[in-house]
Formats: sequence, structure tokens, C-alpha cells
Amino acid sequence: MNAKIPDAAEPVEAPEPNPAWHGYALGWYRSLTLSPVAKFYTATDWMTAIIGAEILDTCLKDGFLNAAVIKQFNDISMRLLTTEGDRRKLRIELYRQNAKDDSDEIAAVSSIDAWQRKLTAVPDE
Repeated sequence: MNAKIPDAAEPVEAPEPNPAWHGYALGWYRSLTLSPVAKFYTATDWMTAIIGAEILDTCLKDGFLNAAVIKQFNDISMRLLTTEGDRRKLRIELYRQNAKDDSDEIAAVSSIDAWQRKLTAVPDE
């Protein structure tokens, strides 16, 4: 039985952030919506982001910062490829479209597109 794989290129709209979140949690979540990587987020990625923002909000409002909670937040951030270092670990590079070097103008997210093609490929049976 072959299951239909949904088109991964279809964008998923980010859920609205909780306006009651701490300013840093709100800023972190909103920054995700501006990231070029966000165009590849699925519904589960956005729910992961909401959980990350909730963890950050709780920590900052309650003053409950400990190594375990910080690790949880960092793990979520890494899964969402929020930093350049996280993306480089997976050999994903983002390029600015207005880069001065012509070779950098190929595409804003060419490496991510390549990964997306690999991940959505359906092997022949």
C-alpha cells in the first residue's frame, strides 16, 4: 500500500503567538516567522516552536532558570534550525539574495531546497 505524501513545498502559516508571553519569548517566536527556514516548517514544527516559547515564557516569568530547562529550550531551538550554527551542523547554508558575489545570488535557500528534495523523494518499489 502506498500512502500519498503531502507536498512539502506547501507553506504552513504560523499560529498566532500568545500576546501574554514574556517579551523575549514573543520576540523569539516572531523571529522564527521571519526566518527563511520558516517557509519549510510544517504544522508540527510550529507546535514545537510554540512549546519552546512557552518554556521560555515560563522560565523568564517565574525566574526558574536551571540547566535542564535551558537544555530543553536549546534542544527545541536546534531542532528548528534557529541559528547559523545549527544549520551548519547539517550543512545547510542560507544565502542572501542581494549578496555582492554573483555565486551567492543563486538562491536564498538553495541548500534547504536540496535537502527538501532529498527528504520528500519517494523511492521506487
